[in-house]
Amino acid sequence: EDGTFSNVYLGSGVSYLGEWNGSGEEYRGDAFACFSNVKSFTVDPNNAYFSSDENGCLYNKDKTVLRCYPNQSNQKKYSVPESVKTIRNWTFWEADHLEEIRIPKGTTSIGSYAINSCPSLSHIFVDEKNENYSSGDSGCLYNKKKTVLLKYPTGNNRDYFTVPNSVKTITESAFEASNYLTGVTLLSGVTNIEMGAFESCKLLSNITIPKSVSSIKAYAFWLCENLTDVFYDGPKQQWEKIAIGEYNEPLTNAVLHDVNGTAYLRNFGTNADINETIHFESTIPI
Repeated sequence: EDGTFSNVYLGSGVSYLGEWNGSGEEYRGDAFACFSNVKSFTVDPNNAYFSSDENGCLYNKDKTVLRCYPNQSNQKKYSVPESVKTIRNWTFWEADHLEEIRIPKGTTSIGSYAINSCPSLSHIFVDEKNENYSSGDSGCLYNKKKTVLLKYPTGNNRDYFTVPNSVKTITESAFEASNYLTGVTLLSGVTNIEMGAFESCKLLSNITIPKSVSSIKAYAFWLCENLTDVFYDGPKQQWEKIAIGEYNEPLTNAVLHDVNGTAYLRNFGTNADINETIHFESTIPI
């Protein structure tokens, strides 16, 4: 269950920290990841297993693994130390005040949900020499080749975003709870939209989806309560072949605008039983 602490102190004799399973084995994280009000971690210098720093972060002893960031720290900018190879699952979970994260060249692994639920986060910067990850002017986190969009900075105040055409996969929870986005364009390289990718994007009103998309996983658009228009650059018949997972009613209840300039009102998914159509003079913007 969620807990509330202010400052966490680990004495010299602490040798093991329990783990929190999250939603399954692949989401396993430190026990402290589920605590919602940690301002700092302090580890006794004589502890042989763990360490901390002046930012109040929790690491393994040699600071190659960043285990937990104090989510109620007032710090707005944080640079991951050069020594860190691994950022664990849930590390920055609910870091409410954090606006910028800088990831060094030596980081080789960033865990699931590591940078989720950071409402003020506007930019993620990755050292250009990092061999596994990249960022760019948009402040997003990508894999090195920018074929996978791993995390959009949810506190960035832009209202519209076009995903680079190199991207093939929008990964799980990539845009979750983005605070300002009203529109997103996915270009023709995208093939997969993973689970919860746009979940809880409360202001999202329109999205452009290319005909290259073959799969939209469960919860991808869950709780997108203002989504009204979906622009698709293929015919409706091709849209109906997309595998759309459950709990995507905000998507399937929006108006589908296909490449022919036809709008299909509500329930346009594979299992639709009623469709109304409106014909427009012009085609949709792609």
